[in-house]
Amino acid sequence: MAGSLLRSFLIVALAISCPVAQAIQFNYPKSAESAYSVNLSFLKGDTVNVTWDSVASDPEKFSLYLWEFVNYPPAYELVAYNVETEAGQASFKVPCHIEPSSNWQITMIEGTNVYVLYGQTARFKIESSKRVCDVPEPYPEICSSSSSYDE
Repeated sequence: MAGSLLRSFLIVALAISCPVAQAIQFNYPKSAESAYSVNLSFLKGDTVNVTWDSVASDPEKFSLYLWEFVNYPPAYELVAYNVETEAGQASFKVPCHIEPSSNWQITMIEGTNVYVLYGQTARFKIESSKRVCDVPEPYPEICSSSSSYDE
């Protein structure tokens, strides 16, 4: 009986200690699952290099949006479209026209459907820059690439 109990304990201990496969999750900037906000800031026009981990059951492609849903009116901005999940990284330039705030997040969504979220970063800061900011719209062929809600 003691051997059976020890064997059961070892199985449970191994099951708890082994990492469980998780869905797609940001590495940089840090995932919202691991931090509410991070001490990180970007200037308008900066290039942001995003990285993530994924598992086989994640979608093949997604889009990256900048989100700011703390201040009114809330805003979101498409910054990368049809990103290959397997790539594990993507880059985009911070748009010049967005409002500075310490509540921006990067969100992985399904295509252009902002109601299906796959992952989200912790909040970070976007600041104005004294240098000339010249970032073209990344996807002018996609309607509603930049939106804010206003009643």
